[in-house]
Amino acid sequence: MKKICLIVLTLALLLTMSACGCKHETWNEADCVTPKTCAECGETEGEALGHVWMAATCDAPKTCERCALTEGEALGHSWTEADCENPKTCSTCKLTEGDALGHDWQDATTEAPKTCSICAKTEGERIVTDPRFTTANNQQLFGIWRAEMSEYVPDFDMELTMYLTMEFRNDGTMKMSMELKDPDAFLQVMIDLSVEATYAGLEAEGYTREEADALILETYGMSIQEYMSENLSGMDMNQVLGVMDALTYVYYAEGDLIYSGTNWNLELIGEKYSIEDGVLYMFQEGVVEPTAFQRVEEPQE
Repeated sequence: MKKICLIVLTLALLLTMSACGCKHETWNEADCVTPKTCAECGETEGEALGHVWMAATCDAPKTCERCALTEGEALGHSWTEADCENPKTCSTCKLTEGDALGHDWQDATTEAPKTCSICAKTEGERIVTDPRFTTANNQQLFGIWRAEMSEYVPDFDMELTMYLTMEFRNDGTMKMSMELKDPDAFLQVMIDLSVEATYAGLEAEGYTREEADALILETYGMSIQEYMSENLSGMDMNQVLGVMDALTYVYYAEGDLIYSGTNWNLELIGEKYSIEDGVLYMFQEGVVEPTAFQRVEEPQE
């Protein structure tokens, strides 16, 4: 009997010693590394939640999405250099920097289509023209050439300066045109000649210059000079002079001759030429001095 009483007393003592008397009224919720915990006595319930890891990225190390703890280091970008069509790009996360380089297009030739010199991409087709025309034989001519030519014209009592322009293209065609260097100067000459012709016509009808001025002023509300300026200013002086409009020919170069004509089916006429120090010289039969053309524009890309 005494033994049983001793055991009961011992158990009661142990229970008394293990009980803290805390009512656990304030709990700290469990987190990644700590279970739910009484803020007063430190007693715990359950288990810690454990980390929820997000894999490392180019910019951030392995990271717990719950508590933001990190491990290790960011991966770093794996860059692929920019090319013609794409900017510098990370092969891992696809982030880009800067711009694409852009293509460096080389014109189509008789041997190859339009081609990028950087990546060799092509567009379109090669130039197909008459077999007599090849890019290799004619490339030095490509672009726009202009010669300045002057001639005294008695009818206008002035020296007219003209531009003769030849545009050699990479498809076997050549455009030739002529135009006034200073159309405004020629316009003024035309106005002055028209004024004098009007005076002469009215004087032939018996008007003095003063009477002619008064007649035009009364009729048109302006002087003869003003009237002629208004009527002629809207005109194309190249057309008035009758200079050559742009004409298109076919051409090819062979040796020291340029052969040209209105189309490939006709016999093409050859004229001697040379290119020296960036100047194109055209030699015409019976003319001592060659016509010198300066390059004014490189071929278009």
